[in-house]
Amino acid sequence: MKTKQHIALAVMAAANKKMNVEEYVREEIPFLVLPDAIRAYIPQRKSGHFEISPDGTQQSWMEFPDAEILKRLTKENARERIRYFVATETPKCVIGEETQIDEFERKNFSHRHYHSLRIHMLQDIILDDVLRSMMVDVKRRFVDRFKIRHSGNVIDGARLRSQVDKFEDFGFITLAGAVYRSTGILLNEDFWEHQVREALLQAYPEDLALNTYRFMKLSEEDNERINNKKFDLSEREKANVYMAEDLTEVLATMYSRAYNATWRQV
Repeated sequence: MKTKQHIALAVMAAANKKMNVEEYVREEIPFLVLPDAIRAYIPQRKSGHFEISPDGTQQSWMEFPDAEILKRLTKENARERIRYFVATETPKCVIGEETQIDEFERKNFSHRHYHSLRIHMLQDIILDDVLRSMMVDVKRRFVDRFKIRHSGNVIDGARLRSQVDKFEDFGFITLAGAVYRSTGILLNEDFWEHQVREALLQAYPEDLALNTYRFMKLSEEDNERINNKKFDLSEREKANVYMAEDLTEVLATMYSRAYNATWRQV
């Protein structure tokens, strides 16, 4: 799940719990997105997402740094200051393996921001489950073949990656609409620039903050669309995500599950 979606769901839950959203963003969002952000220093996704090898013999893991260590990290010292392990027996593939949340909990239950980190894991697990169970059969992933469930068509990893990007980008627009209808918060450029970006700069080293934020920055088109409250997807946009038989239904399934999981942790 892309970082904008992680944040949108958490902000929606915090607002609906009548929390101070600006304070929540400042204190918790840097840790909510840390499993993705830390890849700028430790690029292997599998360690920060606790992926188990396909044969179940190796478990990747990471003990996430606390606030003091995080602020002092550099690309040069991160491998020494963060405890982590990367499974070596996983073949290359466009999608990751399954996240083992039990291992995350064992390694990080005493972290001051445990619940925010756990939200990230739960949201990614739900996205992965929806992708695999509702859209794509991934059993032949190691030969770069992915079968679309509703059509039977087979695509390669490059086309799957493109489809997942569209699925998440269009999904974010609909999610921004859900956040606005539920809380009155507009997830426009002002929100990302003046709340999220500043929270990252406060918690992270500057290079890590700016690298993380560049994946959240809205396009001019999306910012205008959100400001104008044009959250409904066009028929053409829906058709562009051809791996989903009914894009609206799949997004609603994923976001409702992810929101419920997020609500319980915020």
